[in-house]
Amino acid sequence: MSRFIRGLFVSLTIAAAGQCAGRAEVIYSSLGPGDSYSSTGGQAIITPSSNGGTYAAHAAVFTVGGTGDSLFTSAELPLLHYVGDNSFIVRLYTESNGLPGTILESFDVIAPTSGLLTVVSAGGVVLEAGRSYFLAALPLETSFGIWYASVLGGTGDYYSFDELATWHVQGTAEEPAFRINGTAAVPEPASLALAGMALGVVALPAMRRHRTRI
Repeated sequence: MSRFIRGLFVSLTIAAAGQCAGRAEVIYSSLGPGDSYSSTGGQAIITPSSNGGTYAAHAAVFTVGGTGDSLFTSAELPLLHYVGDNSFIVRLYTESNGLPGTILESFDVIAPTSGLLTVVSAGGVVLEAGRSYFLAALPLETSFGIWYASVLGGTGDYYSFDELATWHVQGTAEEPAFRINGTAAVPEPASLALAGMALGVVALPAMRRHRTRI
């Protein structure tokens, strides 16, 4: 392989890396300072066999800010195990007519007893700027957990999933605490500029040598 071809290959690799890496960012967060959350408020994530009552799964809505789309990388939430089996599902949904719609990604999880539960995306889910989505927590088996609320004082609709059948607005309550993380889906202008500079630095001398040999 000639130096010219090697130079072009290295430069194109740098450019591709700049496009794919993206800048890590917090897409949305209702966690308080130091990842704090309410230890007294929140929603139970339960099955009838664990509490003798009804099935309760809950979802929280969030909107992607900014002007650029993002690749979803992870979510963090204080979904904590309380009693019963420790088996839950965390899901990311589209928004459809004000309710959770299509499942974008689903995670079977074991909840901690303190701190934050983190789910990591397998990749490929694009969250569009200005569009709303839902993060949801659902119980399995005879599980009983609590998704604790935000300490930031926000309130709004919370969403329930009756017996895994239909999502609906259950009522108004404190906003659940959670954070959505991602990376920029489109390379920033600065990244493209650096890739272009790298291409020029490597390729131009190689092109001159190539012409001289001709």
